[in-house]
Amino acid sequence: MVDKQVTIIGCGPAGMLIAHACSQRGLPWKIIAPQAVPSVLGGAQYLHRWIPELECGPAFQLEYIRLGTKEGYERKIYGKLPEGVTTSWDTFPSIVRAWSLRETYWHAWARYYHGIEEATVTLDDLLKLAQNYVVFNTAPLNHLMPDHEYITESVYVSEGHSAAGINQIIYNGLYEDDWYRTSNINGASSFEIPGRFAGKPAPNWRRIIKPVSTTATIPGVHLLGRYGQWKKGVLVDDAYFEACRILDSTGI
Repeated sequence: MVDKQVTIIGCGPAGMLIAHACSQRGLPWKIIAPQAVPSVLGGAQYLHRWIPELECGPAFQLEYIRLGTKEGYERKIYGKLPEGVTTSWDTFPSIVRAWSLRETYWHAWARYYHGIEEATVTLDDLLKLAQNYVVFNTAPLNHLMPDHEYITESVYVSEGHSAAGINQIIYNGLYEDDWYRTSNINGASSFEIPGRFAGKPAPNWRRIIKPVSTTATIPGVHLLGRYGQWKKGVLVDDAYFEACRILDSTGI
């Protein structure tokens, strides 16, 4: 018998996939977010794993192309690579099987947006919620715990054009070029340049702060998603599979 509701903070892709994991198990859940508005998805994003019982669109092959060297790629993004930090240069093979994150997110949104409660939560709110509920946080950890140290990666993204072919991601370790990554995934294309390069390139470039690492944590709260954990290398689908593991192990 279910006697403990699941509370999910954040209505981005990670939050919606956690709601899906709860729904599959017949668990009562709600999402808390400042606004019931879908997240803007930009850059080279896709699903690395199929999500059971959710429309993810057809699988497709995605090709990774690497120009220059890994060291050149690292220098371009960070200047000096922070201690303990790695890039995704050699994380993935040349060809991977992929699914559309955008399509998956929209299907999940259509199914679960009704469970969103519009509210802004504080760290104290989360600690209180954790006393009575199973709580997953996917909202940016630095907003909840601003006094901690956060290592970040600043990036400018321009969407709607790309040097990549259909379903390609190009990593650029050639230092003479400003851009470090360009992608074209199911027609969603983008260029990315490091934010440490002085000045905003043009009005159509959007600045994004990407998490790298932190030591911050919230007792009794499960941190999932790249922003919720504030951790580089975390994939969207990780939130679903980790939520499944946690829910199955708690016995609620």
